[in-house]
Amino acid sequence: NYADALLDKKIGVCNYAKYRLTNARVEAGNVSIGLLRRRARGIRDIEYFKLKIRQTSVPDTHSTFYPNIKLT
Repeated sequence: NYADALLDKKIGVCNYAKYRLTNARVEAGNVSIGLLRRRARGIRDIEYFKLKIRQTSVPDTHSTFYPNIKLT
């Protein structure tokens, strides 16, 4: 039944409608965190690691070298 299938996918449908969040974006975030974990081998400060995760999830809007140029 189509209605039952839609109810099973309710959370995913609502997330897409509200946030435009797809599985591809979530998986891309997981890949970024995995790469960051590999680069951060030996770092024991968990709070610093959390900060780096937050920094990778925020898109750059201005260039570091050319602050007058918008990147988006």
